[in-house]
Amino acid sequence: MRQLILDTIAGRRVSSVVACVLGLLLLEYVVCRFILARVPYTEIDWKAYMQEVEGWVVDGDTNYYHLKGETGPLVYPAAFLYLYAALRWIAGGDGSDITAAQQVFFWLYLATVAVVLTCMAFAGRRKSIPLLYYALVCFSRRTHSIFLLRLFNDAWCVALVHLSVLLMVVLGYRRLGCIVYSLAVGVKMNAFLWAPGIFAFLLGPGLPTGRRFFSTLCFVAVWCGIPQILIGLPFLTSHPIAYLHKSFELSRVFFYKWTVNFKFLPEEVFVSPELGLLLLAMTIILWLWFALRKWLPSWVSQDPLLVLYSSNFIGVAMSRTIHYQFYCWYSFTIPYLLCRSQWTRNASIDFVIKMAVWGSIEYAYNVPPASECRSLPKGTDFCDNPATPLSSALLQLAHVALLVGLARAQVGKKSAKLE
Repeated sequence: MRQLILDTIAGRRVSSVVACVLGLLLLEYVVCRFILARVPYTEIDWKAYMQEVEGWVVDGDTNYYHLKGETGPLVYPAAFLYLYAALRWIAGGDGSDITAAQQVFFWLYLATVAVVLTCMAFAGRRKSIPLLYYALVCFSRRTHSIFLLRLFNDAWCVALVHLSVLLMVVLGYRRLGCIVYSLAVGVKMNAFLWAPGIFAFLLGPGLPTGRRFFSTLCFVAVWCGIPQILIGLPFLTSHPIAYLHKSFELSRVFFYKWTVNFKFLPEEVFVSPELGLLLLAMTIILWLWFALRKWLPSWVSQDPLLVLYSSNFIGVAMSRTIHYQFYCWYSFTIPYLLCRSQWTRNASIDFVIKMAVWGSIEYAYNVPPASECRSLPKGTDFCDNPATPLSSALLQLAHVALLVGLARAQVGKKSAKLE
């Protein structure tokens, strides 16, 4: 009888999750259609993307030093060129049909949300996830804007990464997942932030032996490295130095004007190499600490999704700079990270902290309100440089709070949760 009751409860829980996911996807369909119909497209990088692609598609130039657009030189690996060459063809053959391109991004957004919700539902089989956190995946205004109104390549990188997570963690197709992950890196390098977590997941639970570490390294080299070489082959065989220098350039310093996370610092501090080295050191230390204290001892076996999500979050939180479009790098993962985080033994207090963190992050990426920008003359610096010292400080405090919550999380053990 007891088992029958438990099975009944479990069945109802699964039914409610499925209904929630389907309902959210339907809601997203309606909301996205409304956005496309009522909110105007904003030109930021699309023209530059098309100009960068044109040098390769039209002129046949494979020298990365020659490929550039109005915003500067091409700085993305070759998968970006292949992808946006296809989008250029879809968008009227020359990239001029923005509406057609937006339709592609519309379906890309829905597919990404579906993949993320599926991964969460899978993780929820072991330890249930309150339905609120599924809903939070769909509540980000900025993420809708990045996908539907800006057409950034970040959207494709993020979509491919989440697809690779689905393949590896949920479906168990590790080789195929690694190939898709390599494609994501080939679109934009920020996908590297998932690499430590993916490696820990592939390594398996427990402290690894030298043999297991080496075999995992070889696995990654074959299934992630070789696809990356094949992606860049036309450029590596013709102008290898130019390709490696520009597509995987690590020395770039972004403009202070666009930073969302460090506007409270003076510009001379922001551009200093010391800050970059400090953040890099903190990133490595956090990755190692989580790997040795959280990922390998318990999370890999108990909650592999949390391993991958936390790896990416650490990299984002310690980034030298974050632009508004970079929010989609981790916006889909924040609800799950919050769900699994723990600060106190009191569920009510933890819930308040979780909502405060989520609200602070959303606020920081939506300063100023779009209505204020639309009421000002085009080119007004207030809208070109919208982040404030207060919004940046609030964002960083939220990041630190979430890192603390993850460090205190007890996966596989009794922890505070909202019923």
